[in-house]
Amino acid sequence: NYLQLKEVFAAYKPKIVINAAAYNLVDECEVDFVEGFKINALSVGQMAFLSKQFGSFLVHFSTDYVFDGTKIGLYNENDNTNPLNEYGKSKLLGERLVAESGCNYLIFRTSWVYGNGKNNFISKLINWCKNSEILKVAYNEFSIPSSAYDIAYLTSLSLDKGLNGLYHLVNSGFCSRFEWATFVLSKLKIEKFVYPVDRQVFNLKANRPFFSAMSNKSICDSLNVEIRDWKSALCDFLENHYEKQN
Repeated sequence: NYLQLKEVFAAYKPKIVINAAAYNLVDECEVDFVEGFKINALSVGQMAFLSKQFGSFLVHFSTDYVFDGTKIGLYNENDNTNPLNEYGKSKLLGERLVAESGCNYLIFRTSWVYGNGKNNFISKLINWCKNSEILKVAYNEFSIPSSAYDIAYLTSLSLDKGLNGLYHLVNSGFCSRFEWATFVLSKLKIEKFVYPVDRQVFNLKANRPFFSAMSNKSICDSLNVEIRDWKSALCDFLENHYEKQN
């Protein structure tokens, strides 16, 4: 609600606004695309407009699904976008509304984010192991598992360093969904056979890019840091979040 949002800006006059909210149910967005565009584009545009009006710095998170997956190699920030699904289209429009608003901003594209929340691939994978005899995971979908902890830390560092503009904020390297799943189960010592299958067998409503892994070179250069690879970040997360609980 724009008026309610404006009231919040007027009451708090924030120096920094961080928007991590999104309609990220990719398949549902194919049907409920109006709601998806309201949340991922229209609301973001309103937030950007108010950030300009009140002099706030806006941090907005986007997705690797703005790409179509046809590039050979990692995507960089200057590569052409061509989203294959309604979710990606809505997120791309949100990016453009921020960039065109005139506000000071950072847009971070992320991918396959995991953390302490229950709505991510790792938590779903563990639940599948408890409730399913057979696990099937796509071997032909590639991106980068990215730690929410690393994203939060690097976002804070980017603000401290005065960065602005568009960056790809992901861990280093890339893998398939299948490799990600088998790595997690191996580290957690969960004995479950995982069948590598073609992603088409799932008959998902939304088309997804085959390869959407992004390069983090630009933000590494800007911050003069090296972002750890996805396996190292994932090992830390699994040790701290799961292994210590067992």
